[in-house]
Amino acid sequence: MAKDCFDRLHDEIGTLLDGCEALLARLESRDADLRRRRATLEEQVRARTAGSEGAPAAMQRADALAGVRVLLVDDNRVNQQLAGGLLASLGCEATLAGNGAEALALMSSQRFDAVLMDCQMPVMDGLAAAAAWRARERESGAPRLPIIALTASALPGDREACLGAGMDEHLAKPFDALGLRDALLRVIQAVPVLDAGARRTATRDATADPECPVFEPSALAGIAALDPDGRRGLVPRIVGLFVQDSTRQLELLEAGLRAGDAAAAGRAMHSLKSSAANVGGRALSQAAALAEKRALAGDLAGVAEWLGTLRGLRDGTVAELRPLAPHDAA
Repeated sequence: MAKDCFDRLHDEIGTLLDGCEALLARLESRDADLRRRRATLEEQVRARTAGSEGAPAAMQRADALAGVRVLLVDDNRVNQQLAGGLLASLGCEATLAGNGAEALALMSSQRFDAVLMDCQMPVMDGLAAAAAWRARERESGAPRLPIIALTASALPGDREACLGAGMDEHLAKPFDALGLRDALLRVIQAVPVLDAGARRTATRDATADPECPVFEPSALAGIAALDPDGRRGLVPRIVGLFVQDSTRQLELLEAGLRAGDAAAAGRAMHSLKSSAANVGGRALSQAAALAEKRALAGDLAGVAEWLGTLRGLRDGTVAELRPLAPHDAA
């Protein structure tokens, strides 16, 4: 009987060891595949960065913005990192605020040369914050502080709504260093900018592209150009934030659907649309834009129809970005 028990134990240990060896082999294969994909993706980013015409041009007359103090107001962490990197590349000094109320407090206590104001944020949105600041200026007789609106779309009427709230310029996300530089120069110094035909437009609409890939590596080229030697770890940091925040935005979407809260669902898709576009998740950004449109129309059933697609596109985008993400990214 003891021999039978020993034989069974021996067999079970052998089976367990075989399973461990198989698991180790799979992990080693997966690790090798991730290394290959990371090398391929980094090579694509380097190649596109080297061939990019926008990055060198964006640094022309950069000294005109050296030391300019800019208040960046955005609740999206990916947008904060990317816009902050663009501002740093232009020589600007950036201060961050997460919503319109925080922005008003900072604008009252510190001096800024310009404000980059996202339009849709919690607590107080950008339109309300801009209108409140213009009212304070009228009451106090203070000089006008330039405010540039940042929106996650280039829909007709966006610019008019922003100007009507008292903003001076409008930029649709995602924008590049050249588009940002031009906007800042227009509102701060009113210097002439490059002809529209000589530069890339700062307002791109991914939904107009009939062939929208899940992932476009060239979107990371602009980010990589801001950190050419990789010392700041800008690309991994932004990718890591996207991995975390995209999960959270889908959770907020589901919570909004369960609660019957179309506004909350719309806010989640607005944020996801913007951050996905910044890291090259074009198909996810487009799907989030369509879901946001339905949420704004109060069509929660229509939004729910997109949930499975959004999850799949998010997972596909993350799978492509995974080789560049920090090891602790969820």
